[in-house]
Amino acid sequence: MPARNVTFCIVARNDKDRLLRLLDLIQPQVGGLIVVDQSSTDGTPAALRARGVACVERPVAFMADPDRNFAHELAPTEWVLTFDPDERPTPQFLDDLEALTDQDAVDVYLMQCQHWINGILISDTDRLPRLFRKGYLTYGSRPHVFPEMRTRPGEFAPRVEILDPAKYAFLHCRTMDGAVQGNAVRNVYGPEVEAVQRNFLNAAWATIQAHTGEVNEYAIAVAKGDA
Repeated sequence: MPARNVTFCIVARNDKDRLLRLLDLIQPQVGGLIVVDQSSTDGTPAALRARGVACVERPVAFMADPDRNFAHELAPTEWVLTFDPDERPTPQFLDDLEALTDQDAVDVYLMQCQHWINGILISDTDRLPRLFRKGYLTYGSRPHVFPEMRTRPGEFAPRVEILDPAKYAFLHCRTMDGAVQGNAVRNVYGPEVEAVQRNFLNAAWATIQAHTGEVNEYAIAVAKGDA
């Protein structure tokens, strides 16, 4: 059964194939869908219209974060679910979505983010909010900054639960070339952001060079827009 009290909100730019693959997974599981497109030139809005999905077009921002608040405010439901086009939830998470949002004692769920590049796990230390009650999170205008947790008028501070990563971790899947290109675009946000991204990519490349085991073929397929 779809979680009717959940709206899936996503911000995208020039990521048509991965976006459509993600919508194939998410759309049957939620009560609503909001796509904010940052002036894509790869045919994303037309592809969405062909599927009967409306999108709100916005100016280029080089990063999803500046438009996340805008997208979330459009949600007509109590709960907001959000992933980026290159992220994938587990089947278990989608199966349990309705039960998770029926909980009265939780306002924000934090989920383990597994960063995969070239099918190799680079990092899994991040715990990020991807499912939350509308109005409890505010994103800033800079990339990769944890959102501010707000208290809604007349209420206590948000109640937070960290979900079991064995069941509910989500995958963030990129190729090395894609990660380098994406981070280069975001350098418009200044030298501090550029330094953080450079350090991450250097560490990722060292991990990839040292890797001798198998690779995650699903993560590679997601990164390429094939899954």
